[in-house]
Amino acid sequence: MLVTGASSGIGRATVLRLAANGYHVFGGVLKSRDGAARAEAAGDVTPVILDVTGAQQIASAVELIAGHLGDAGLAGLAHNAGVGVFGPLELIPIEQFRRQLEVNVSGRIAITQAALPLLRRAHGRIAMIDSTGTRFTPPFVGPLAASKSTLTTMSAALRQELAPWDIRVTVVEPGSIRSEAVDKLDSDARAVMSEATAEGRALDENAFLHLVGSFARLHEGGSPPGNDPPDRPVREWFCSTSRGTPAILEQSRGSSHPRRHSNGLMTSPLTDEATAPNRRAA
Repeated sequence: MLVTGASSGIGRATVLRLAANGYHVFGGVLKSRDGAARAEAAGDVTPVILDVTGAQQIASAVELIAGHLGDAGLAGLAHNAGVGVFGPLELIPIEQFRRQLEVNVSGRIAITQAALPLLRRAHGRIAMIDSTGTRFTPPFVGPLAASKSTLTTMSAALRQELAPWDIRVTVVEPGSIRSEAVDKLDSDARAVMSEATAEGRALDENAFLHLVGSFARLHEGGSPPGNDPPDRPVREWFCSTSRGTPAILEQSRGSSHPRRHSNGLMTSPLTDEATAPNRRAA
């Protein structure tokens, strides 16, 4: 398995869960010290330096993984790496907007293209960690929602294009998750406003900071990544519906199980629970 954005949050929790279920997991991280998840893993985890916007790093990471797998192929690719740029569309610096699209959209398709030969060998699965912002977009979340909506439509096309090779593509839309990113919401919001002119701040600052405070409280009350019970199968985190539509995974405080909403039954798991751990390569 290859998981991008594995240094923290959902990515890190995914690495630990997959490793605990018997998979050899390659965890994409930006810095070598971010590979600390390997020490906590109950299984086999290999940190891989991987900036999703760096062509050379992508090529090197896939080469390393291919060398380990041989003819076996890659069982799954979980796209988690991403950045969250938010703020009034009138004021957001255009270079930040472009950077978000580069990481959240272009970076994911670049890694997918590079990994597809390995995925095709194993009839692997692709899981795109997305956002419920594609279904409900409040003010000031436009930059982030734009990248996530693009990811959703791109995944729909990719799902159909790869179906002849039995490569399933799933979009996962988490609910409120309490991760390290929550602690940065206020400071990031104030940084955005500090780059605006006095006239720009007068237009939107109060409303923007109020909304950010509401989001912070919402996510502080959310579940930590990977908070479902130990016996919950990995497949319920990465699964397509019977109609090929996205599955929404929502966790809320006080609920022991994620609530799963979809247009059909979940029948296309990223992983095959019935497969014995000693048969799970990567």
